[in-house]
Amino acid sequence: MVLYRRLKSQLREALWKSGLFLPAFLLWLLYRVVAATIRGRVINDHLLPGRFPSGQNAIYVFWHSKTFMVPPYAGSRRMAAFTLLNWQNRIFDQICRLYRIRTIPVRSAAASALALEHLLRQGYHVGLALDGPRGPVGMIRPGALYLARKTGCPIICVNIRIDRSIRLRRRWDKLEIPLPFSRGIGTLSLPIAVNKHNVEEARRKILEALPDL
Repeated sequence: MVLYRRLKSQLREALWKSGLFLPAFLLWLLYRVVAATIRGRVINDHLLPGRFPSGQNAIYVFWHSKTFMVPPYAGSRRMAAFTLLNWQNRIFDQICRLYRIRTIPVRSAAASALALEHLLRQGYHVGLALDGPRGPVGMIRPGALYLARKTGCPIICVNIRIDRSIRLRRRWDKLEIPLPFSRGIGTLSLPIAVNKHNVEEARRKILEALPDL
């Protein structure tokens, strides 16, 4: 009976995902079109996931409001990220997969952190919204600092500034969506090492590197 219920649940989840693949694919195409029109530059682009030194990996952090702008530039066969299990985030999950980002569903904080820790030890990069998945806005949740301290992987802050965008004011994070033909600057901080003695110093450095909510 337990096996039957498990198989039934997995089948239902597979059908749900397949039903969302088409809208996710169309949104992914829109992502690519908009991203192709944006003009800008990346400061410290040698620290992008696809250019990071071989055999090394990092934890990339950003504010949740910037999530829309991360996947086009984070795509890497060695990148992983959280996604929630509601229908909007299942679509985002599919978009991430189309960008070759491995996704970890958030079933519980402990299980998700353990999964990301395992992937970091396997050599994956990890992308984390510091104030995700549900806020409050601009508050650093413990996940990134915990993973950096536990695995020894450095934190790299991703600060994104767009000159023309819209904000979804009714969302808790006020998600920012760039307009076509806007200009942007992405700044990657130098790697921030975290150990049990410098957690508060690391937190201060992260806040300094991410001034744009």
